[in-house]
Amino acid sequence: MLDFIVQNAASIILKLTTMEDSFLDELKNVNLSLPGKHRCELHSPDKAYGIAIKYCYEDADNKLWAGNDEYESQVNYCPVCGYNAKIIAKK
Repeated sequence: MLDFIVQNAASIILKLTTMEDSFLDELKNVNLSLPGKHRCELHSPDKAYGIAIKYCYEDADNKLWAGNDEYESQVNYCPVCGYNAKIIAKK
């Protein structure tokens, strides 16, 4: 993933600064999951303020995160499929 970012940095920066809608849609479809790590996406209807949880993924530190492109929270299980986190969120 890092190789992709380094090789395409100028193009990514240019596209982000011009905020091309087609690029932003393309970026949302990029799978940023790490090999061998959990990742789920939730495809559901939403109401007035958008989807609260859009995806869940496991990071390099084995923590599980659920989010919606704007906010993320560490969770103890995947709200999409029930996968249990290897590292439990602290209270």
